[in-house]
Amino acid sequence: ITAIDFGGSTGFYVASANGGVWRYEQEIFAMIPISDNLPTLSIGGLAVHRSEPFDLYVGTGDYERGGGVGVYRTTDGGAGWTLLSLSPTPTRVSKVMIAPWDSTIVFVSSKEGIFRSSNDGAAWTRVLNKNVSDLATSPNGTFMLAGIREEGVYRSTDFGVSWGKLTTDLPSANIGRIAVSISKSSPAIACAQFGDKPNDDVLGVYRTTNSGTNWSNITPPSSILSDGKTKYLSQESYNNVITIHPSNSNIIWAAGVLMVRSSNGGSTWSEIGATGARPRKVHPDIHVLFYSSDTRLYVGCDGGVLVTDNEGALWAY
Repeated sequence: ITAIDFGGSTGFYVASANGGVWRYEQEIFAMIPISDNLPTLSIGGLAVHRSEPFDLYVGTGDYERGGGVGVYRTTDGGAGWTLLSLSPTPTRVSKVMIAPWDSTIVFVSSKEGIFRSSNDGAAWTRVLNKNVSDLATSPNGTFMLAGIREEGVYRSTDFGVSWGKLTTDLPSANIGRIAVSISKSSPAIACAQFGDKPNDDVLGVYRTTNSGTNWSNITPPSSILSDGKTKYLSQESYNNVITIHPSNSNIIWAAGVLMVRSSNGGSTWSEIGATGARPRKVHPDIHVLFYSSDTRLYVGCDGGVLVTDNEGALWAY
């Protein structure tokens, strides 16, 4: 699973690395494929219009494995698709995002950079020419973060138009893939999870409370893992994701092969769901952590999609 988004009355959409895009149909309690007419079933990201649940953007090409042929839009739930004019064509997409402050603004992050449209995808500008592994925004767009693979974290303070690198308090060597998340309820708070490329591990998890000016190291210790495991973020280039609870900025989920959670802003951590020891409640290899509400968290992994309505106490497929 590479992306999950919620489409209001239509339920939710799920994208996969080699199985296309699926929509949950509440009337029949089943997932149906909607992208079989696309030239590839390798999908890296998707975003659903909040007021038009059958209007969505899909970025083809799994970020890690590639195979993309561009970004498509459908306005009828997948009956028809239009190829959008991004140049150069993204082939490895990490995120598709509709701006929460203005639904006519759309972002695509990819190996080929960050692309921005301000007219519903009719025209695009590449605003950052970097290998972008993740993208996050505050609700009003005055604080955005991009994880730049093997380099660091970039910030925008002007709605994603221009970007600059952050260096204070953050790693400068051994950097692999980077995941980022910004709090919706406290938008000056954000987290970044750095992969350690040489050691295939976590290089560090960092938290800012002042929109990226300064960062604190809140890396989960390996001692929290059970069954003798020492790395929750092994395969850092393949599975690397972090998210902050939408109404409680002290709750942080971080994941790779395994999954960990903090309820106090990263002061302490515990393993959860995808644990070191078996039996596990969540399949390992986590790629998506998506809150559709204050109480519902979806987890996309190599075993499919799981959901919890109580912060991981119980799980269901």
